[in-house]
Amino acid sequence: MNILLIVAAGAGLLSFLSPCVLPLVPSYLAFVAGASLGDRRCRPSGARRGVVVLNALGFLVGFSLIFVAMGSAVSLLGG
Repeated sequence: MNILLIVAAGAGLLSFLSPCVLPLVPSYLAFVAGASLGDRRCRPSGARRGVVVLNALGFLVGFSLIFVAMGSAVSLLGG
């Protein structure tokens, strides 16, 4: 196995376990799986999966927009 692949996977794991990322995991999981038990009983499995995918995409787009806006603001102030 390529040593660079192992090093990249290790660096990714370490960055995930860092103190600034790890506390976000519970909020991410709570948001993504935020369907109520009533929704779980009434909807078929495919519909639940669709809700979870939409929630995950919304969360990721929101986070991305925030960080892009913050980076743009800092670069404008630095320039």
